[in-house]
Amino acid sequence: MNDTSKNHDDDGVPSLWHDDGTLNDTAANAVDEWALCGPMTDQTFTMRCRAFSREGVRENRVKVDTEDTVRVWDSVAGHYTTCHSLTRSAMARVRKLARS
Repeated sequence: MNDTSKNHDDDGVPSLWHDDGTLNDTAANAVDEWALCGPMTDQTFTMRCRAFSREGVRENRVKVDTEDTVRVWDSVAGHYTTCHSLTRSAMARVRKLARS
């Protein structure tokens, strides 16, 4: 059974493809709009957030790279990592700050 009215992946994000294999124009246009206004270089800044599970809210260095991946500076590892505890809403806020 093809359910082309769903048009979302399991995580609630619109899929680029309908279940029948055709392109979802609405999602494709959103990707085009993001490409026009999204970050073109890595954006690095400091923000207050709870980045790791064993820490409270504090100032953390965060980076959004050109692929829109959110990374947090891990002082123990000595590099930016994607192994953090930021919530989806916190990552959305970071990405929004990076685009502004």
